[in-house]
Amino acid sequence: MDDTRYAALGRIGPIPGSVTFTATGGVITYSADHTLDVEVQFWLGKVAALTGLQAPRYDNGASVVDAGCAKGAGGCADGGPFCTTDHGCFGLTGIINVSGLPTQLTIDPTKSSYSFAGYQPRANALTLYVDDSVFVQSPPSRIKAEATLADLPSGITFTLGPIKLTGTLDIAYHSDVLSAGKLDVHAQADQVPIFGSTSALAHLDPIPGRLAISGTVGSPTSVTVKDSAVINSLSLRATGTFNGAPATGLVALRDVPTDMTVEANGFGTTQGDNIPTLHYVANDGLDTLDADVQVEANMVKNLNPGIIGADDLELHITNLGHLTEVGFNPTTQIAAITSTPKTDELKMIGNLHLRVPRIQPDPDITFFNWLGRVKGRFYGHAEVKDSWISNITFDLTDVRTANLQPGNIRTDSLFGSLPRELGYLFLGFDGSFGTAGISMAGVHLDLDIDLYLRIDKIVGPDFFQEHLNLTRLYDSVYFHRYDDQHQSVDKFTLTDWGIPIADITVTAVPGLAEEVPNVVTVPGARPSLIAMLDPGGEVDDFVFNILAYAAWPYSGDHSPKLDTGSSGGGIC
Repeated sequence: MDDTRYAALGRIGPIPGSVTFTATGGVITYSADHTLDVEVQFWLGKVAALTGLQAPRYDNGASVVDAGCAKGAGGCADGGPFCTTDHGCFGLTGIINVSGLPTQLTIDPTKSSYSFAGYQPRANALTLYVDDSVFVQSPPSRIKAEATLADLPSGITFTLGPIKLTGTLDIAYHSDVLSAGKLDVHAQADQVPIFGSTSALAHLDPIPGRLAISGTVGSPTSVTVKDSAVINSLSLRATGTFNGAPATGLVALRDVPTDMTVEANGFGTTQGDNIPTLHYVANDGLDTLDADVQVEANMVKNLNPGIIGADDLELHITNLGHLTEVGFNPTTQIAAITSTPKTDELKMIGNLHLRVPRIQPDPDITFFNWLGRVKGRFYGHAEVKDSWISNITFDLTDVRTANLQPGNIRTDSLFGSLPRELGYLFLGFDGSFGTAGISMAGVHLDLDIDLYLRIDKIVGPDFFQEHLNLTRLYDSVYFHRYDDQHQSVDKFTLTDWGIPIADITVTAVPGLAEEVPNVVTVPGARPSLIAMLDPGGEVDDFVFNILAYAAWPYSGDHSPKLDTGSSGGGIC
């Protein structure tokens, strides 16, 4: 047909006895009777599709670019080898510039793959490129993939591809050597669901003889790696948009097992309890994986009405147990980690954004009433305005099990009528681990918390009053760590018109184990509760001790206890 072009321009050497060049259904095949040095550009397909179409030239590599055209338009008549029912009419152009070109080369843009038979590299790096907008399964509307292989051995036969970047990033490779060389892949796709225009980078060292990587980003997220040999270094980077803002994710893995799967949920939505969960299994039983993960995207947990968000997250793992789970129960609000065998270290770093709207209704609790003449009252208001903590770090060591949960206001306690939202000002740790560390680099807490604990009477001043008043911006946090190995003992005097009438001792379990600024270390093997509410030195410990007792989430052998004793004439 006059609208179809078959053209090639270039040079080859030494002159072969035979050369065959074919194009069928978009698949380009080259074969020769011996190894050659080749530089050739080709144009195949409909003239309308080829108009203005260009391909990049590499110092040692091959490229192919395709484009479609409208059937029936000028230079794009329907019919012929470059029109298909599924993909319409198209054309392809490309440049092959390779030293040591093998006896057979197949370029398949429909799969973004290259196959080399008996490649004799005369340069250190080989670059392969595909730009496909015709055969890609939409969405996306277009995919571009550039792969560079370096340090390949002589006489290698290999196939790189398919390479796909749709909702899933897929990379496949197989060769006739056990393990050799390095691979860098850069893929870019347009109109990817959830993430818009997306690009991904992958680096492998060494390249195993057989490799299949499949990764899905979104909700859920999953990555599967199957290879014939342990990969020393594997890194993946993806960029796109998340919740309308630019987002970047990086995964750097070391000592990658030969058969591993990671599945994660909790990304891609801002509704509900959007807590990341994880399932990891290395089917070869290796406990070698080290990982560094960075996510530059805002992820939000909706506590209805409170908001907790995290951005610029980093996760660092050393020797991850071959079966590891991170789960979250939205009913109990418990995040549970299990690792078989133990994981040496699991560290998470991020910027935390916090807002808890004013608790409604305002607390106003009467916890005892003596004939209407003397009352014990707890009342006031509490709100956390837009606040943030930068580089907050959670560092768990020797992890077999770990449970993290907010405080839980116990309905069977003296203070059971307190709002449950007060529990979110505490964080509980329990499980079988070495230590759990929490640290903060920068603090911006905008608090409006004004709570009273009073024993008052109808006439005259109170017998007793404690006041928790945090109503400004704060730039530091003192951690109060409580456990049931300690008890808090608080003593105070009841007065009537300034005259002491009784000494009261309140003993509470859990008790205050330590009070430290900005950094706290939690020992494993016993439950602990961390209060993160004290900006330091402004509030009597008695208030935190009582709130810790009320928010202690553990029961059974670890149930809280509260005892009071008095001396003197008592209240009358």
